Amino acid sequence: MSWKHDRRKKVVFFGDSITQQGAGPGGYITKIDSILKHEGIEDKYQLIGAGVSGNKVYDLYLRMEEDVLSKSPDIVVIYVGINDVWHKQTSGTGTDYDKYGKFYTAMVKKLQAIGAKVIVCTPSVIGERTDNSNAQDGDLNLYSKWIRDFAATNNLPLVDLRKAFIEYNLQHNPLNNEKGILTVDRVHLNPQGNILVADQMWNAIRQIAYNDLFAHPLPETHRFPMLKYELIPEQLLYEGSIGIENIFSPLPCNQEIITGTHSRAYLDKLLDQTLTASEQRRIGFPQSPQLTQRELMIAQGTIDCCTYAMEYGVALNVAGGTHHAFADRGEGFCLLNDMAIAANDLLHNKAAGKILIIDLDVHQGNGTAKIFGEEPRVYTFSMHGSHNYPFHKEQSDLDIGLEDGTGDAVYLSLLHQHLTGLLQTVKPDFAFFLSGVDILATDKFGKLGVTMEGCRQRDEMVFSLLQQYNIPVTVAMGGGYSPDIRTIVEAHCNTFRTAIKVYA
Repeated sequence: MSWKHDRRKKVVFFGDSITQQGAGPGGYITKIDSILKHEGIEDKYQLIGAGVSGNKVYDLYLRMEEDVLSKSPDIVVIYVGINDVWHKQTSGTGTDYDKYGKFYTAMVKKLQAIGAKVIVCTPSVIGERTDNSNAQDGDLNLYSKWIRDFAATNNLPLVDLRKAFIEYNLQHNPLNNEKGILTVDRVHLNPQGNILVADQMWNAIRQIAYNDLFAHPLPETHRFPMLKYELIPEQLLYEGSIGIENIFSPLPCNQEIITGTHSRAYLDKLLDQTLTASEQRRIGFPQSPQLTQRELMIAQGTIDCCTYAMEYGVALNVAGGTHHAFADRGEGFCLLNDMAIAANDLLHNKAAGKILIIDLDVHQGNGTAKIFGEEPRVYTFSMHGSHNYPFHKEQSDLDIGLEDGTGDAVYLSLLHQHLTGLLQTVKPDFAFFLSGVDILATDKFGKLGVTMEGCRQRDEMVFSLLQQYNIPVTVAMGGGYSPDIRTIVEAHCNTFRTAIKVYA
């Protein structure tokens, strides 16, 4: 049995003298490394500076084989454009606007051809005056607009340094000085400039890393489709349904929040890696520190989604829906019950008074039902296969068992009947929706007969009813085990697309 080995992600910072200095003491790359150490994830990334003084976009293109491609990077951050503008005036060797775009496009295509994820940055400043009197402001704005448009067209993450520098100077440069706020010489960064660039770039890097942290490495023959956690956001970004700004990366959840739902003894087993062989078999994953870290991040992601849902009406976690986790144990690919943790956190902070959990995974949410069995402020509703795992079912507040082969018409009719009734009688002020796609007829373990379109209509029904009653909802993806990974990803992506359609 072969394993996929986890390794440090190589992040190459590709640019000119600003990037060259960024790798030195106090530079922005060095500061990102300090952020990694502070967050305890320095073992996850290898930061590589590839800046050369005086470089323009065509210089980067000519040296990218040796300085970037040969290093097999996972992520490349491109920060170039200052010299392309500046040198047109100072030495006549800058880069014309049309050639800048052509070289930039060719460079990104080469990076994408090797599978690298590319982050693009707008050029920052040549002079810090805020009244548009810096000589190169016009060209910098033009080149920055090209990069913004290029990023939008190609669904690339953007670090808009031009915008960030201007906004910072508007707040902190009342005397309209040409340097000294974020730069030492109108161009190169002072300590505050390095901090600003480090923060901006790390936010973009960590958003990309969100996909990979959820896709925990497993044996190649393992039946759990972990790959979907990378493919779902990648597909949504590729097709333009979402932008990189719609993705956030959670930190690990605070242990005190976890123990508001799970026992201290069980959490310690996860943290100390002391689960027995029997406990690991029941969960279905071999224990590892990385797996525990992943679960803590998923739980915090669902908590963070609640905050966003309060603001926007809906928020979705690419992972989560770990409804088989009990207070004192895990099972069925679930270690920590993210929705239970988030629901208890809402109650603890008095952010919600009555919560409805809508569990439409094909498997009953037994852990969730047990955790909230004595909690009247949380109403658990599970609609699942009668003859499916778990074979000993707990008692939810409402359980609707479905016969094998149940198809679209019966499924949707039962859901509309019961969910409408619950919204009228329970009167929740917050909802969780577990949108498992293992209800599909193609699912290896589901036993139901719901079509892809029926699954999409299910999502639309839930979102439309919740919106009608003005109830914010946090969504987690739950299960899906169709033999073709493309079927799983398409069904999960439909949940995102439908949420966008209903809440747009």
